[in-house]
Amino acid sequence: MSAHHRCFCGRMTNPPTNQVAPHSCADICSRKRNTCSHSCPLPCHPGPCPPCQVALVVPCPSHNYPLTVKCHMSSNKSTSMTPVCGTDCGRELSCGNMDHMCDSPCHYGPCRPCEIMETVRCYCGNHSKQEACGWNKDKELYSTRIVDGVEEHWKGRYNCGEPCDQFFDCGVHPCKEVSLVQGTKADRQTCHPHSVVPLPCPYSPSKITRCPCGATHLSDLPNYPRPDCLAPVPTCGQRCPKERPCGHKCPRTCHEGSCPPCHEEVVRPCRCGESQLVVGCDVLRERMEQGLGEMTCERVCKALRKWVVSTFMGLS
Repeated sequence: MSAHHRCFCGRMTNPPTNQVAPHSCADICSRKRNTCSHSCPLPCHPGPCPPCQVALVVPCPSHNYPLTVKCHMSSNKSTSMTPVCGTDCGRELSCGNMDHMCDSPCHYGPCRPCEIMETVRCYCGNHSKQEACGWNKDKELYSTRIVDGVEEHWKGRYNCGEPCDQFFDCGVHPCKEVSLVQGTKADRQTCHPHSVVPLPCPYSPSKITRCPCGATHLSDLPNYPRPDCLAPVPTCGQRCPKERPCGHKCPRTCHEGSCPPCHEEVVRPCRCGESQLVVGCDVLRERMEQGLGEMTCERVCKALRKWVVSTFMGLS
């Protein structure tokens, strides 16, 4: 042993001989623990300090009931050792239904998922299905309709995908058939929330105020005003100013509906960059939409050729 040594708690150098605990200074240890701020109350001792026995009042995790526990239990990271009150948790489950409570004993951490199944309806009300309680709750929308003179209300949670069979206020155009309004493409309406009052027809004279290309106000064209939603929308006769997805201008004059496919030829490099290929713009667009990627030429790839040569030369 060295000529100078310290006691176990580290406060005294060369402590006097102690028959009960050699090398101990016999004073209170007072070392700080890593898990709490309470110092060790034992006399100077070898080895680590024992768990803290100070009594604390802490709330239980489910109800905040006061519990008197030992300090080392309240600061223990093991869920099996943490203090709980022993009664049922009773907290509301994540499904959002106030009647569905957690029946597990008081516990730390999130409650288990709700295991109850419920019937949910689509937005149009024509379909329903069984799902876990709270499913799609964040997409819930209020819907209503009149069936045989009776007003019905519900909260829809999903789109069933079927075309909407409701009519606009004109009573002529069903929602599912409206895909082109003012010459702009829109998705066909599928299942969506309804209201008791029919929506205004998108072909109504009050809705369409300009020619299909949008350049001229209908009041400056013949046959103004249109008598109803069935009357054709006058065209201005000017060249359509719209750009197609490829960026080329539409070649037609003012027209209803979508612009025709582009048949202009464009020059694009092949994948390896050795060739310049002339392809139709609509062909190139279809390739991109189908995920086919870049154009390929008929040449043997130089990178592949070099790999084959180096591989077989290395084997010889």
